[in-house]
Amino acid sequence: MRPFRFRADAVLGLRQKQEEKARRLLGLAQESHAQAEARQDAAIEQERHAIAQAEAAQLHGLEAWRLDWHRNWIAKQRREADACRRATAISAATVAHASTALNQARQQRRVIERLRERARRRYDLEATREENKTMDDLAGIRFAAASLERQERE
Repeated sequence: MRPFRFRADAVLGLRQKQEEKARRLLGLAQESHAQAEARQDAAIEQERHAIAQAEAAQLHGLEAWRLDWHRNWIAKQRREADACRRATAISAATVAHASTALNQARQQRRVIERLRERARRRYDLEATREENKTMDDLAGIRFAAASLERQERE
């Protein structure tokens, strides 16, 4: 019997490469998301710091121009924090999309692997049947030879 050969091995290799690529893209997306979260946390902390400094300055009394400066500084920090929140939300969506793509690639690879496993089981079953048939034929030949030998002795 011929050795086992899975016709779709090339497809399986392609699916494995697609899954690896999806895994790498997910890793990059997760790393980018972690960096976006870190920038967001830093921006929120800077906004809190600006508010705290403005409150501390108001306790000691300050000029109108300095009060306007603090308001503008707080507004700038708030805009930066909002921009970081939006960037973090976008990166979270990118991670979700990459995760979905990885799951799909994994499913496609598993489909081909299951097909290969089924083909291997069918091949093994056929090989076993062929071996059993050969063994049965051999046993029949041995029995016929032994029977012929007994008849010749009698």
